[in-house]
Amino acid sequence: MKREVKIVLVKLCIILCPLVILLLSFIIIDPFGLIHNKKIVSETSDDFLSTELYLKNTKNIPYNAFIFGNSKTLAFRSKDWQKYVKDTLIAFKFGCPGESINNIYKKIELITKMGDTIKQALIVLDEGLFLNVNNRHKSYFGPVYKHHWKTTDESILDFYFTYFKFYLKDLNFIKYIDYSIFNKYRNYMKGVISITNEDKIGTKSERNSLTNEFYFSDIESEIEKLGFDTYYKRHQNLFSVTQKNNNSTSNILIETEDIEYLKQIKKLLVEEGAKYKIIISLAFDQQKMNELNIKLLTEIFGKENVFDFSGKNEIAADSSFFYERLHFRPIAGDLLLKKVYSK
Repeated sequence: MKREVKIVLVKLCIILCPLVILLLSFIIIDPFGLIHNKKIVSETSDDFLSTELYLKNTKNIPYNAFIFGNSKTLAFRSKDWQKYVKDTLIAFKFGCPGESINNIYKKIELITKMGDTIKQALIVLDEGLFLNVNNRHKSYFGPVYKHHWKTTDESILDFYFTYFKFYLKDLNFIKYIDYSIFNKYRNYMKGVISITNEDKIGTKSERNSLTNEFYFSDIESEIEKLGFDTYYKRHQNLFSVTQKNNNSTSNILIETEDIEYLKQIKKLLVEEGAKYKIIISLAFDQQKMNELNIKLLTEIFGKENVFDFSGKNEIAADSSFFYERLHFRPIAGDLLLKKVYSK
């Protein structure tokens, strides 16, 4: 009997040892920067980084103004926002790729739990948020789109286990281990190791450690140095869309789950005594947001608080206000803020 138990234990060790080694390598290399590594070598969750920064800073910084939304929030800077409001703002930007209405609600809930006051709030909406109901949309799956466990209903173990699966997927761990040992980028690492992103723009972004704002310093420098026309020609493939200046209207509608979350967001903001503005984002192709969505947002948040910049307008018509077809520049964000707060 003892001999049989020994055999079983040996077999278990043989089976489990590789998994333990992989788990240890995941912890030591920490390619997604989730544990200790400050030199992140793979695309990772901006929501995780943002939430961790907020939780660290809020112990000493009395934040009172917040920007919510997806990656389009990069166009809105706190220094521009400050110009148009009477309050003194100590702002934090909570925008991240793959955001959802549910996560905006969870972040506002987290802020109130941490004891911060919300005097001012900007919520930047586009239809990408309406597609990603409860973070279920297939287009928003992967390391970049994973949300911090404090802004979802999942556990911390589920969060890290998901990243461990990303680590193992398609034998990607071989690429991470190779890079960590030799510190050399190889062609077979493309799409996994993001230290070298020759096919992307905005690789030299800067994160403000107080406001959590991102600045695409390399792009702005390129535009300033060469002019927008040259920049556009160099990166024309990033602007390609179906016909710009079209007259189409989106058929995407806000789903019932998100309607309830929007109502809860309004309730929390009212309880906080917050002043808030809902900005419907610019669209490079100038497609109009569905009127039913605009009507619904107006009913929930009030006509005086909802500002629709989708569809045709002079800012969206000017390509020089955009980095590429998905994101517009802070000079455009400043113009939108001026329009919002001058009414």
